[in-house]
Amino acid sequence: MEATVRTAASPDTLHRVADGVRAVTSQLTGRRRSRAEIPEVDEFPTGTRIYSPVTGAGSPLAPPV
Repeated sequence: MEATVRTAASPDTLHRVADGVRAVTSQLTGRRRSRAEIPEVDEFPTGTRIYSPVTGAGSPLAPPV
């Protein structure tokens, strides 16, 4: 996320990278869980929360803790 907001790359480079991200993202196929559904990798309610926006290692929003 930091790279996306701090880059000084050209618009052409940004478009090329966006295309690449779409290609990689399309590989994440299959059923998608609902927002309220707890991920299988979480140890809910007292353990590790992989996608927590506060501390989750799987969340791009979580700051390094």
